[in-house]
Amino acid sequence: MKGIKKITVRNDGYACEVLIAGTMLQRLQGLLFRPDWKGGMLLPTKSIHTFFMKQNIDVFFLDRQGRVVHAVLDMKPWRATRVVRKAKMVLEVPSGKLGEMMTGHYIELDQLTKGGMLRV
Repeated sequence: MKGIKKITVRNDGYACEVLIAGTMLQRLQGLLFRPDWKGGMLLPTKSIHTFFMKQNIDVFFLDRQGRVVHAVLDMKPWRATRVVRKAKMVLEVPSGKLGEMMTGHYIELDQLTKGGMLRV
């Protein structure tokens, strides 16, 4: 998909490469059918669904600073989350990929903000 940016998201000793869907077109086309999908970040959004997903994922709703304001761990395919009003973006990764991440933790977003992509 043209214009998709890859970054590495870190939490303590864990790291995960994710694809950024920063435009409505990128979100409509989806990150789901990409063979290189290892995780994704959706900007901006306050809810997600796992329709057509083939694996369980961990979902982290983040504020502007990268603080987890809500977490849904091991979310099964064919589900939808509630709207999280405080969220500015959502990070989706394979279950367990970022370790014991919970509400209140911070995720390093340096690569995202340095590139000017964080417009939430």
